[in-house]
Amino acid sequence: MKKFLIVLTATLIIFTVNTAQAATFRERDTALQFQSAFEFRLINFVVVHAVTSRKIFYNPNRRLMPLKKFLIVLTATLIIFTVNTAQAATFRELEKKYDAKIGVYVLDTSTRREIFYHADKRFAYCSTHKVLSVAALLKLKTLDELNERKFFSEEEILSYAPITKNHVADGMTLAEICEAAVRVSDNTAANLILRELGGVENFKASLREIGDNVTEPARLEPEMNIFSPDSIDDTSTPRQLAKDLEIYLLRDLLSDDKKFLLATWMSDNAVTDELIRAGVPKDWRVLDKSGSGNYGTRNDIAVVYPPNRKPIIIAIMTRRNKPDAKFDNALIADAAKIVTARLTRKIFCQKEFGTL
Repeated sequence: MKKFLIVLTATLIIFTVNTAQAATFRERDTALQFQSAFEFRLINFVVVHAVTSRKIFYNPNRRLMPLKKFLIVLTATLIIFTVNTAQAATFRELEKKYDAKIGVYVLDTSTRREIFYHADKRFAYCSTHKVLSVAALLKLKTLDELNERKFFSEEEILSYAPITKNHVADGMTLAEICEAAVRVSDNTAANLILRELGGVENFKASLREIGDNVTEPARLEPEMNIFSPDSIDDTSTPRQLAKDLEIYLLRDLLSDDKKFLLATWMSDNAVTDELIRAGVPKDWRVLDKSGSGNYGTRNDIAVVYPPNRKPIIIAIMTRRNKPDAKFDNALIADAAKIVTARLTRKIFCQKEFGTL
């Protein structure tokens, strides 16, 4: 009887978990779903044994799984479910704390495990586009062509152009313009790159060529940073931007020397010290590109290299609810801490970042 009660209790727990799982999938836009195919298979495995195994009804002639092993698997499954559910609540708490919407997509390239929350929701991409336009230019140009000097007029200098404003007289090489766009987010440099690509439409075409049918380039700097809830112009999703980073930095579309250039321009960027870099361990190398705009938009997309491990791609996009709202870098950092906790299986206490 005692054994029967144990198994019956386990069955009821599994039923509860499965019901909650169904609710999670029904609410795709508001809950963190199961983060990997492994976890999904594990839950289904336990549920199948709970429902169909004769062991549940205790048939001594057919024991599909020893009780001890069954309870171990059940415990592991419940822990996974609890962690995922808690992290969904944690992202929602962040949204409440900052009065903001958050989109997250993470891919661990060593396991193909994913973490995602509102990963397919559209956000203004703002200056994160610069790493994609520079990557498209790297694909188009040879290394020798990157040394060509380009000239521009005083009229082309925008209000934020910390590098290009000093080179109206002598011009800059394409490589220098690319570095200015990515490393310090120079807006004039960004427009010069789009001009070199043949305009916004050609930039859009370059994205379609790599399979990005989501990102919607429409305008130049600085207008592209102006988000409207009724338009998809100059928007993308966390999932798609992460995929684009993987294609350009981790696959074979670009040669190794071009990938090295892009990675160099994305590294050691003081502008982004308070973003994803602030939410991951200090010994993790972060290559990233940030962006900001109206509605308190603040984004950071990154390829992160933990020690002795394959890279992790992280895209965090956020916006607030009023057009004149200010962004808060701490929102990105806190979201990155949740991601880090998930990846490292650590449980942070409330005191550390106040959202669990």
